[in-house]
Amino acid sequence: GVLYRNKNELILYPAGRPDSEYTVKDGIITIGSYAFRNAKNLKKINFNEITSMKENAFMGCTSLTEIRISENIKTIPSYCFSECTSLTYIEIPKSVTKIEDFAFFNCTSVQSVIIPSSVTDIGEGAFYGCDSLKKIAVDKKQTECSAWENWSGAATVLYKKEETTTDRFRFPFGIG
Repeated sequence: GVLYRNKNELILYPAGRPDSEYTVKDGIITIGSYAFRNAKNLKKINFNEITSMKENAFMGCTSLTEIRISENIKTIPSYCFSECTSLTYIEIPKSVTKIEDFAFFNCTSVQSVIIPSSVTDIGEGAFYGCDSLKKIAVDKKQTECSAWENWSGAATVLYKKEETTTDRFRFPFGIG
């Protein structure tokens, strides 16, 4: 079955478990490193009281199509959702302030990402390899925050969430 540490951290979800949906049980506040790695049958994960996730937590969950990240999460760690190749849509909750390096690396089916104004730090290659990414929405004031400085070179256009004009700018290097 699912393994826990100290009754508040989920450390291992069996990769071969046949369930397509999983709800993290009450009382669990941390998802450990590699906890769901290669859980290929999971299509949906429901977070409850989660306050932190560790790196590579959901790496290789290739059937995962939907994630509802807990409103208690402040950081999406490195490689957390890397290689979740069926994930098509990502909405970052307003509690998040940081998306670490390669957090969504090679999520090849992601088409749309919504990033709230609370996010002020986006790591290198956070969306690298997201080849289907067509739209990323941010608040207008985010275009002036340090997270966007020195980013250039990618071909995909980044549209500002609050505007419908042709005012646009390029995704940071390492996206798409």
